[in-house]
Amino acid sequence: MSSCLLKKRGRMKNVIDKERDLGLRIGVIVRRYREHQDMTQAELAKNSNVTQAEVSYIERGKRSHLKTLDGV
Repeated sequence: MSSCLLKKRGRMKNVIDKERDLGLRIGVIVRRYREHQDMTQAELAKNSNVTQAEVSYIERGKRSHLKTLDGV
């Protein structure tokens, strides 16, 4: 494998790792906010016009789509 291809793969892995880290950090912020407000995931979801599953995904760092996060 060429060194150029290995460098590209390394950069892509760094981008993926940063996105994953961002998703986890956003999830922690959303969970802390929800807990500070003494809300359940279902209550936050209802108030944010998203599903409880979406809140759960966000809190676990699985989804960080800005469109979804706008409501939360």
